[in-house]
Amino acid sequence: MQAAAPSSSEARSRAALYGLLARALAREADAGLVAFLREPEVRELAGGEEAPDDSEDLESLAEEFARLFLVPPGHIPPVESFHVGGLGQPPETFEPALQGPAAREVRAFYAEADLAAEAGTGLPPDHAATELHALELLCRAEAGAVEAGDAARVETLRRTTARFLREHPLRWMPRFCAEIAERTRSRFYRWIVRTAAAFLASENQECNTGSALEEEATQWT
Repeated sequence: MQAAAPSSSEARSRAALYGLLARALAREADAGLVAFLREPEVRELAGGEEAPDDSEDLESLAEEFARLFLVPPGHIPPVESFHVGGLGQPPETFEPALQGPAAREVRAFYAEADLAAEAGTGLPPDHAATELHALELLCRAEAGAVEAGDAARVETLRRTTARFLREHPLRWMPRFCAEIAERTRSRFYRWIVRTAAAFLASENQECNTGSALEEEATQWT
């Protein structure tokens, strides 16, 4: 039994949603982002969930962005190092930090996978926006490999994506998104983090399904 062949349009759609979420968490919303969220294709990308209306102006969104992510003591830093330690670090020795072991591990992953994720955001390597941008780059590369008919490259990229999700975003972003969803007063940011959490869960399920299919196929060869 073999997994269904991926399509380039599917990979590009996944890349587009990763890019949208990365932009929303990188800096304050602008008029272009708010308008784009109301486009029909965005609703389709987000699984049919309707984006927030225009009842929140840009000034209030900027204030909420700062309150949630930037201004102590009540903010929640959107960086992996603040939420989890390194991959081999016992939980009992973890202390929240910026640019901790997780940041160094993420940067090493980008170098290994040849991803210019930090250059794309100008933010720390383990910032939520940078990790989501890295996933966007991987999906765009996958689309290119599909279009080129390079099945081996597609498989390599999918394995890389699955590994990155497992080792980094899925270790901390679901809990981070849940905390923001509970704390925010903004429908806009509640939509962003709920969409991010649901999409990461979907991607994790897709990766696990693909792995299970590969194992089953191996047993019958």
